[in-house]
Amino acid sequence: YLALGHFHGLTPLDGAFRTSMCYSGAPEGHGFGEPGVHCYLEIELTDGQVQINAVPSSSVVYSTHSLDCSEFTTAQEIVEAVRALAVDSQHGQIARVILSGSCSAVVRSGLAAVRDAVSPLFEHLEMIDATRPADDFDEIARDATSLGAFVRMMNESIAGAADERERRLRERARQVGLAAYRGEELGILGLRGNGR
Repeated sequence: YLALGHFHGLTPLDGAFRTSMCYSGAPEGHGFGEPGVHCYLEIELTDGQVQINAVPSSSVVYSTHSLDCSEFTTAQEIVEAVRALAVDSQHGQIARVILSGSCSAVVRSGLAAVRDAVSPLFEHLEMIDATRPADDFDEIARDATSLGAFVRMMNESIAGAADERERRLRERARQVGLAAYRGEELGILGLRGNGR
């Protein structure tokens, strides 16, 4: 067995080698670039055979999460979504949560309270607010631009929707068109607005 060092992640070297080789990695992550549970290695040498056993050793794990807040209507919904990220009870979590998407002024005003509500669930929590104010479609529709014309057309289509399902579908089409115009990516949502 050849024990290798320097790399912080567990990395066995597979190949047509007569000697087993492995980077054991660091027993603890050192930052957000080293996520997940780390370990140390127990090596058993028996009758010329090598058995390598990874033993978890992390007291904390680093993780980074992106959370699109576009569909949330209250700050409490963001609290629940961030709480769902604090699932590992065996290890403390050092988490970075990047909030994105467009949010109403009410939701955006509650973001500081979100951090206060969920931070006790983590060893450390870094929340990055990359949200933007929700679009005012009536304001955009007044613009004398191709985007304004598109939004005007979609607003009229939405107003004429036959039922709630059709209205939601047309609102999503407006949202997708606006994102395409801006060169932004959107998550995939089902007709219920929740990915199903």
